[in-house]
Amino acid sequence: LLACWLAEIPQQCLADATGLLAQTDHVLQTAQVQAWPAYDEAALKVDNGEIVLQINGKVRGRLVVPSEATKDELEKVALADERIKSLIGNGTVRKVIAVPGRLVNIVVK
Repeated sequence: LLACWLAEIPQQCLADATGLLAQTDHVLQTAQVQAWPAYDEAALKVDNGEIVLQINGKVRGRLVVPSEATKDELEKVALADERIKSLIGNGTVRKVIAVPGRLVNIVVK
């Protein structure tokens, strides 16, 4: 049955298919010999990150800060932000929760 089917296919098509398979085999062998690309650890390090500013648990703004910023630095930057100052208004800041790399939540009464 296979012989009958192959007899109906033109010889040029078989030659083209054989040539393509030979090229594919060469590409696969070449890819297997190649080494993994090298990467630079320093290039993967993020310098700045975006944090969320919250007042009483509601998102009120976002800031881009250095990735290494400490809790105290985040608190100072958040409280110095003009929008946050205007939203706090005459309210009393009871507590500031700072999570480096994530958020600053300001509890206001």
